[in-house]
Amino acid sequence: GDIELDAENFEGAIAYYTEALPYLEDSSARKPLMRMYRGLAQAYGGVGDYERAFIAHQAYTILLEEDLRDQSEETINRLRVEFETARLADDNTRLALENEKQELQIAFGNQRARLQYLALGLAALVLALVILFWQRSRQHAARMAELATTDALTGLLNRRAIYELGQQEWNRSLRFKRPLTVMIFDIGHFK
Repeated sequence: GDIELDAENFEGAIAYYTEALPYLEDSSARKPLMRMYRGLAQAYGGVGDYERAFIAHQAYTILLEEDLRDQSEETINRLRVEFETARLADDNTRLALENEKQELQIAFGNQRARLQYLALGLAALVLALVILFWQRSRQHAARMAELATTDALTGLLNRRAIYELGQQEWNRSLRFKRPLTVMIFDIGHFK
């Protein structure tokens, strides 16, 4: 039909088109049917049958509109799928970034907690050392006071401790206005 139409043999083109029409209408091939209706409209127009040319052109126009609507729907669906895919990819990227941020925050928190535990441990160690040194210092001071006030051989108060004790008792007797009695023994060649 197309070959006859190009050769301007409109009657032959109409014959071929009308012969193919029932087969194409039964099939789901819209593009060949559109092409056939367009050619048939041109062929009817070429022979001057404008009413049939108009009907064929209307059929062509309806099929063209359906094809354009299908293409539009297909394009809209494709764009919708592309948009959803891009949105989901963006959501995935955002979620991955948020996940990475949370992991970094957790790692930072864990690091900070470890440093805090380390600082607390060091503070406890320093405190324990201070307490230990203070206790040892007290023990040392007590031992030094004992050595300074007692005789190593007898374990009795030495001369300096006796003078200090005597001074305290003298001050007490003056304060309470009581008499003070002192006895001194000198043991010769005691050692």
